[in-house]
Amino acid sequence: MKRRSLLQAMAALPLMSLTTLPAWSAARTASRRRVRPGEAGWPSASAWRQLG
Repeated sequence: MKRRSLLQAMAALPLMSLTTLPAWSAARTASRRRVRPGEAGWPSASAWRQLG
């Protein structure tokens, strides 16, 4: 019975990685992208002044 459980778990491992792939790749691309001055995500001058 333990062998069957082990084989089922081993068969499910590749399928489990497919379910987490979109979330993982989205987090990975978000961490690599940087916002530079002049780009859409860069804070305005008034937002910088509010930071103090």
